[in-house]
Amino acid sequence: MKNKQYDKKIFRIISILNMLDKEGSVRTSELAEEFGVNVRSIQRDLALINSTGFPITSLDKGEYRFVDGFSLKKAHLTHQEACLLSLMKEITQDLGKELEDSFKALYNKVIGIEEESPYYIKIADGFKLDKEYPFIEKMKEAIQASKKIYLCYDKQDDSGKKCFSLDPLKLIFFDGFWYLLCRVDHKESIIKLRLDNVSDVEVLNKHFVYEDNLKKVLNDSTNVWFKEKRQITVQMKVDKKVAPYFAKKKYFPIQKIVKTHKDGSITIESKISFHMELVPDVLKWIPYIKVISPKDIREEIENRIQEYLKK
Repeated sequence: MKNKQYDKKIFRIISILNMLDKEGSVRTSELAEEFGVNVRSIQRDLALINSTGFPITSLDKGEYRFVDGFSLKKAHLTHQEACLLSLMKEITQDLGKELEDSFKALYNKVIGIEEESPYYIKIADGFKLDKEYPFIEKMKEAIQASKKIYLCYDKQDDSGKKCFSLDPLKLIFFDGFWYLLCRVDHKESIIKLRLDNVSDVEVLNKHFVYEDNLKKVLNDSTNVWFKEKRQITVQMKVDKKVAPYFAKKKYFPIQKIVKTHKDGSITIESKISFHMELVPDVLKWIPYIKVISPKDIREEIENRIQEYLKK
């Protein structure tokens, strides 16, 4: 075995678990040499492994293996744990090499073996942080230190590049795109800037106060069209054919069922910041959903449908 330096006990224990699973057995003397510790330390590691639910037995003096019939593959995760690991694995593949490699190492340590996951979760494709944005480290530094930044932004309305200072709050990922969630100097509302339109980032030696309610704002959102204040209440009638989906998942911000009808349909309520936070998603569910109120949103959806039919 190659000599390696391991300065943390957790790495040693995880490696021993993998060796037990892949090589069939391990010897305390060889492990001590491998990890640069004494045999007594390895014996304590093995005792800890055994006491935490990974049953091992001694074959001969100083040689150990898993009990017959046990393997890491058979140490099944719960449905929720496996689903969460699969979800995290899919997400980090699109978030950049740093996050992807960090989770891959963690995933392999937890699973112990390379194998195809029985779960697949589709995540929208997006730009990778490490490849597309050379200024991402500056943004991360500024967010963590609550420092203001100065940047330039190419506006999508062809009005040219605009440069300004702002408070960087979070890097957020919605529908395949990365955004900087921020507050521009002297303005109250938060805005979202697409990272692929950002350039010339400079961290300033000025601090800002972090938003206490930011996590709630993000948790309440279902797409990138959110704002801090939700002042519009929308009621919608959902057909019985799709009502079970809305009973189990929140497709709209702060969604709740306000009435269940005898025919199996339901009436739901949502609170939104402005129309774009809801209208595109309602259109996806036509003809199984209908806006009851307010009238202006219902008419906007009807007009969009009419415009589509004219083309």
